[in-house]
Amino acid sequence: MIVTVVTNFILILAYYNQIIFHWTIGQQQKTNQKIKTSCFTNLKTEAEASQMTIDTNLE
Repeated sequence: MIVTVVTNFILILAYYNQIIFHWTIGQQQKTNQKIKTSCFTNLKTEAEASQMTIDTNLE
């Protein structure tokens, strides 16, 4: 009886640990995607700014 209770408790803990682990990975991937997007936006803005500078120098 006690062995069954302990086994079930361990299985439940392992199950919830797995859910939390997958949720954490999902959150991390979302964060990484936001960082990539913001880096790309910054690069694009810098490229446009340098293009404007080149255009101004040519005139």
